Amino acid sequence: MPEPQDEIRAIEERYARRKQIPEASLYNPLDPYVCCARQERERALIRCLKRAGQVPVQDKRVLEVGYGGGMNLLDLIRLGFQPQNLVGNDLLEERLARARMVLPPALALIPGDASSLALEEESFDIVL
Repeated sequence: MPEPQDEIRAIEERYARRKQIPEASLYNPLDPYVCCARQERERALIRCLKRAGQVPVQDKRVLEVGYGGGMNLLDLIRLGFQPQNLVGNDLLEERLARARMVLPPALALIPGDASSLALEEESFDIVL
């Protein structure tokens, strides 16, 4: 089994390689492929939430590990989750500033390695 530091380094290396691809080509909402993929992911999420008995969602607490630019968290808010019940974690601190520009202040963003976060056990209904 790889050491945690090896895995963190591997994640950082993957993201460094990804920086070579223009972000606009990865996530452009006007690109039909990106639009369809997001819609498909949203339908799958709704099905999962219903199957898991997690609806209604207004009081559900969610942790997203690897929130990136915050788009999934914004989608959750649009689906009815409350910002104060959402927590995002990302290994890369530079993502915090970018996500903070689009996410409401009530939503907590925590930088660092998710495996070493000091979070209370069973404090989330859903972890993405």
